[in-house]
Amino acid sequence: RFMGAEQPNTVELVNQGDVTHALMRAFATQFFDEMKDATKAIVKKSMRDKVAILEAGFAKKKVGDVVGVYSDLGGHALLPYAIEYVSPDVAKIMIYDSNWPGQERFITVDMAADTWTFPFGGPDPANDPTAWTGGTKDFDIAPYESRIAGTCPFCKDDSVARQTLLVIRSVSADWSIETSAGTLTPGSNDVGEATVRPMRSSAPTATSAPFEYLVTVPAGEK
Repeated sequence: RFMGAEQPNTVELVNQGDVTHALMRAFATQFFDEMKDATKAIVKKSMRDKVAILEAGFAKKKVGDVVGVYSDLGGHALLPYAIEYVSPDVAKIMIYDSNWPGQERFITVDMAADTWTFPFGGPDPANDPTAWTGGTKDFDIAPYESRIAGTCPFCKDDSVARQTLLVIRSVSADWSIETSAGTLTPGSNDVGEATVRPMRSSAPTATSAPFEYLVTVPAGEK
């Protein structure tokens, strides 16, 4: 809607009817094969390459690619819209964070070290002692084009189950799933074709509160 300069402004929409349907569809598209394949290909790239992917989109005045960041404390989805370079090797990815509406937030990327820093909970994004940090495998991009090009995976006559999707809600991170490629845990979140992605809400979370983990495993795993 932003790229098409559609009216009324998105902030003025009411969550009902076609708007609700669009939100539901947008949620569902993240599980389409085209989206998952594109995201898996990008997550293997360096942080420098990922910054370049975003920058190429901004040069065309396009926004819509969704960045996902993951740490031991959870995961969060963000909407990047610009890049500012602190130095040739350090970039600030300016993002819209739904947890901080109307505020300027950013992810700092050290492209030489292949790392990133994200102030999830600090009111001052430049000085957050509890900022999330991670490497390139903990930073993915869901391309807007793949979302739009996504096709219904269960509308074909020869459709089969490709994978199993489940959510684990647990106070403890001491759990595991055995797969044919190895053991999947919150600390070992990519084993073969199986993945674990932590999720985190905007609400303050006590250390004893349960976390939610989004788990995908190939169909046929026992």
